[in-house]
Order: sequence, then C-alpha cells, then structure tokens
Amino acid sequence: MFLSDKERISTFLIGSLIGCLIVAGLLQRRSHRLNEHDKIRNASVPEWAEPLPEAPTIPVALQFGKILEFDKSEEGTSRSWILQYEKNYPFVLIKEDASSHPPTYEFYAADIIKTSPKPGVTYKDYQEKLAEINLFPRGNYLRKFNVINVGILQEEPSISSLYATLDILRKHPIIQSAELETIEVRKAEESRFQLPGQILKRLPDSPNATSPTGSQL
Repeated sequence: MFLSDKERISTFLIGSLIGCLIVAGLLQRRSHRLNEHDKIRNASVPEWAEPLPEAPTIPVALQFGKILEFDKSEEGTSRSWILQYEKNYPFVLIKEDASSHPPTYEFYAADIIKTSPKPGVTYKDYQEKLAEINLFPRGNYLRKFNVINVGILQEEPSISSLYATLDILRKHPIIQSAELETIEVRKAEESRFQLPGQILKRLPDSPNATSPTGSQL
C-alpha cells in the first residue's frame, strides 16, 4: 500500500504530536515527583511536634524528613517520632529514652513488623490467615531465616497502629515471633540507609543477631 505525499506528511505530524505529548507527560510526572521529594526533605517542624536532636545524636541520614507523628510521655522521659523520607527507607520510627544519661535512641521501620511463622506453617497458609485479619506480607519470604515482613493495619504509619499490629501478630496462633524491624546506622556512611529484607547486618543487641534481615542506615 502506497501513501501519497499528503498522507505521509499527515502521518508524520500525528506521530510527532503523540511523541511530544508523551514526553511532556513524562517530564511533568518527573517534575511532580521531584517537588514532592523536596517538600519531604525540606519540611519544617510542625507546631505540635518537637524537633529531632541534631547530628551526631540523630544521624545525618535521618535529619531530613517530614514528621508525621510525635509523642512524648507525661514524665518527659521518652519521646517518639515517625518520619517520612524522600529516599532510602520511607517511614522510620525514632524512639528516645531520656531516663538514662546520655539519652539512648533506637530506629525502626514504621510500616512493617518482622515475623516468623511456627514450624509446619506454609507461606500460603500464612497469607490466608493474615488476610482474614486484613494484614498482608510485604516483600519476599526469607526461608533461610524464617522471616516474613508484614504490613501494618493502616496505609499511613502511626505509632498506635504500629504497636496495635505488633500486639495482634504476637497473639496470633500461627506466629512464632513478631518484633519491630530494626534499622541500623552505619557510622561510616551516615548519609544513607537501606530497605529491610536485603542482606544486611543486625544490631549487636538484637535478639536475632546472626540474622542478616535487618535494615541498615
């Protein structure tokens, strides 16, 4: 089938127009994503929250995030923050214990719980039983270490939802153990941290210190 010169020109113009629209859409999407990242990274401290302690008390990797929730005990001996980050692991719980001097800090993934199924429970059974209570596995089943990460009850993390999910999972009959997913700060690289589920080193005081399923910062 032969096209006339007019048809060739029309086809070229239509193709060029479609190509331009696709490129414009991709650029707009990228610009929107970068703007959202900037908002998170440069977010100010809300009026209802207290700022994080400065580096090196809280590592540089955790300084540039958006505070989603803040809680302080009545005695003032403990504080907790949930922050969202524009890269690396997106949601982190930071816990401060000020009952000791100097205060101590712990870092956890704020949107997942690390669990281990009881012996004889298959991954399919695990999925089905969790679905009954509106909970779902996140990521891969690390069979070598018998670890399955489970998402929390709410889509956006909160301190109450995190601990409510932890309590539910610890009481479930098919679950052997459930704990918060520890995030480790690597002193040599304080500006970065990684996702849970990768082959990473556990914190020395973790109950599963030989398991490389924790997260590193």
